[in-house]
Amino acid sequence: MGTKKVLFISSSGGHLAQLLQLKPLFKKYEYHLVTEYLPCNEKLSESYNVSFLMHGGRNNGIKYIYIMLYNVIKSLFILLKERPDFIVTTGAHTALPMCYLGKLLRKKNYLY
Repeated sequence: MGTKKVLFISSSGGHLAQLLQLKPLFKKYEYHLVTEYLPCNEKLSESYNVSFLMHGGRNNGIKYIYIMLYNVIKSLFILLKERPDFIVTTGAHTALPMCYLGKLLRKKNYLY
């Protein structure tokens, strides 16, 4: 069996900073990083294999429902495309759909 594939996911800010502390694991495994799209996160694609989800806090009211729905669908596509063996997250609302979908697809989830 080849190298295990790990999907690392978090929201932006402090959760992403925590997740990037696991950078040494990026060299050990085939990895894919998922976080929210924000202008400050744009440059991540220069250094990492990364996908972006929509940013939207819960304080966005009704718009949050549509953002979450979009992120659920995009998370499913990312999971089906990347086919990770493990999902590692430092949390927040952005990671929640990916963890539930991963569980449905029988992927191992780890909260860091």
